[in-house]
Amino acid sequence: MGGLLVARSVTLDAKQEGTRRVLADAMARGDVAKARAEEARQERLEFEIDDFFGRDASEAVKDAAGLRASRRAVVRGA
Repeated sequence: MGGLLVARSVTLDAKQEGTRRVLADAMARGDVAKARAEEARQERLEFEIDDFFGRDASEAVKDAAGLRASRRAVVRGA
């Protein structure tokens, strides 16, 4: 009887470990999908800004925003 319980415990442990791996893989794929979705959202936003304002105006805004961001980093000591 004890041998059956040990075998069952080992089987359950192996299944649980396999389930953990499947879950970890799924979570990693979810993280990649979220990052890709955010990148696509940002690219679409930039395309719409370029389309609405024109490329030269949107580049000037992006440059100004980058300048402000770098100034904040200097002020913060980063």
